[in-house]
Amino acid sequence: MEEEEPIVSHRRSLASNKVVAAVIGVESVCLVLCVVIIAVLVGIVVFDDSDDSSVPSSCSSASPSVTPTQSSDDSFYFFQLSDIHSNLNYSNVNDPIGNFGEDAGTDLLTLALENMKNLPGSPAFILVTGDFPGHDLSNAEEQIATISQVSSLIHEFFPDTPVYPAMGNNDVFPDYYFPLNTTSEWMDELSDLWAVQLPWLSPEQLSTFNPNGYYSVDSLWDGGPKLIVLNTLLYSVKLRTTQPFGVPTDPNELPDDPNDQMLWLSSQLESARASGQRVIIQYHIPSGMNAYDNSLTWHEKFTVSFDELCKNYSDVIIIHMAAHYHTDEFRILSAPNGVLLNPSISPIHTNNPGFRQYWVENGNLTNYHQYYVDLVAANAKSKKGEAIEFKLEYDWQAAYSQSSIDGFAVEAILNLLSTDLEYYMKFLTYEYVFYPWHRGSSLCASAYQQQSNYTACIDQYDDDEM
Repeated sequence: MEEEEPIVSHRRSLASNKVVAAVIGVESVCLVLCVVIIAVLVGIVVFDDSDDSSVPSSCSSASPSVTPTQSSDDSFYFFQLSDIHSNLNYSNVNDPIGNFGEDAGTDLLTLALENMKNLPGSPAFILVTGDFPGHDLSNAEEQIATISQVSSLIHEFFPDTPVYPAMGNNDVFPDYYFPLNTTSEWMDELSDLWAVQLPWLSPEQLSTFNPNGYYSVDSLWDGGPKLIVLNTLLYSVKLRTTQPFGVPTDPNELPDDPNDQMLWLSSQLESARASGQRVIIQYHIPSGMNAYDNSLTWHEKFTVSFDELCKNYSDVIIIHMAAHYHTDEFRILSAPNGVLLNPSISPIHTNNPGFRQYWVENGNLTNYHQYYVDLVAANAKSKKGEAIEFKLEYDWQAAYSQSSIDGFAVEAILNLLSTDLEYYMKFLTYEYVFYPWHRGSSLCASAYQQQSNYTACIDQYDDDEM
């Protein structure tokens, strides 16, 4: 397997993180982590739903930015949602909005959309980065009905706003089942929903979306970047191409370029370069490693091909926007290709629900505001009939001291995360909007895409840092 090209400053700093740990003292690191854990647990136990001024119980160490960075008059915004995972059968008297460890009903999505709608101004467009329905639905009819209801709800709140969805692993039935190089009844139904019943996809976009699941948007704003939407289900280690309920397809049985997506992506990037246009790439499942359980997400042959392709067009690509993990994280491919992972609406991974508001100023992507709702407080207020507000968790520019959003900014942030414990502890409060488990796993997953290099990286950390 081809060895990954190092990201010089960041990966060197990962290798030297032991020096930092020695200076700080492993005992101090453990103490800080223990304090955070205790604070979270205490917050959950003693939460008083009558006191709106208390620290959020489910995010005890996270403090929203006091005020967002001011935007200029020549600015506008767009939203990103992901991993909505609505369960139409959700019912819980004690937790009507949602419960940690479960997919929520449409009340949670409605609450998010209401809060998005109530922000000043109007979005230029909305990115939905995959996984509309809940997990483990019992049949195809329930799955497509849920996708339809979720999509219609978004359209109801934003009827005149362009919406650009990406295929997630739960947006097919059964999960991860996607036959190659063929039309399917499933893709016909999804195409009818998003291109006929709802005005989300144009006929031109539909020509590649059905049956392949990928498409592009010529320009997101006047003089702005092209949007390329990929179907990264095609690269997943869990992909099933022939047996809906069987084992994943052996990677040796998969073509080097499933559904010619890499070839198509290359042509899109080359076209953008020739016209002097930049590109934003959206997809659901990111490449590399999942720090949550140390699992590989893509077959490595696709990770290597994708990384090489993106490296060749790093002058064209502004940023990658992905999801799937339900967490607020970063990834770096071959520098300076940065990936922003969007947190989920669903609280199934014990995270608070969140959505993201990106800002464009003078034609450039410069900032985002991350919003969240304290789920414990939301349930308490719902039972009292009180208004529930998604609050500003943080402002990208203020939190990370970056003036723009691109791969160089992501690389700079990862350098600081690997060397500055205080900076990393702040990041912890954002990652799950709750509490992430392992520093080593988180940092190594951010920096390394291939499993062998990831494993070598986490071997540098003590068990209590894992």
